[in-house]
Amino acid sequence: MSFVASTGSEGSSNLTLSESLLAGDLGIWIDIDKRGSLFSTVVPTGFTPFYDVTAVLGTEQFGVVLAYKILVTGDISSSKTGISGTGNTAKLCAIFRPSSSLSAVIPQNPINFQFTANNPPAQNILAAAQTPPLINFGVVYEDDGCNFTTVSPSFDGVVSSGAVNRIRFGYKIYNTAPANQSVDSQDYGDNFLASGYIRVS
Repeated sequence: MSFVASTGSEGSSNLTLSESLLAGDLGIWIDIDKRGSLFSTVVPTGFTPFYDVTAVLGTEQFGVVLAYKILVTGDISSSKTGISGTGNTAKLCAIFRPSSSLSAVIPQNPINFQFTANNPPAQNILAAAQTPPLINFGVVYEDDGCNFTTVSPSFDGVVSSGAVNRIRFGYKIYNTAPANQSVDSQDYGDNFLASGYIRVS
């Protein structure tokens, strides 16, 4: 398993997937919005959600979709529709390439997640006992921009939804000998932090 590319958008209902993807690649979709009124999440056609939640934090409502798809030729450079675009919306799709054809995608269930108005505590991804290959991941969101603070062991890479960095997605690929991992971010006011692993076979 290897990382290929990612694309992102901010303030839009749509996201165009990477031109670098190939049929059989794994796409990991992240779509998050925060508003002062109720709204519905949207899962893009063909993707399978493994986290699809709305939550109220103070006067704000969050909507979060994490989903995956074993991609096909028609997905190359294609536009996908998710949560309707507002000033706080952000989307990201990260593409990973397996070393052989995928037959199953098994995300951690449930993933680690927290909505909080305080500094979210570090989350522990308990992946050491899982069968590789797998991807450990972290997701942090804040509409004014965000990042991870302490991650141990470090991510292989961190990608962003766009210039504001509303979503940061970190990943660590284990083709052999997976390990547990700690993921943390700082207090941005209204905070969302999530993490977990995604096994493939």
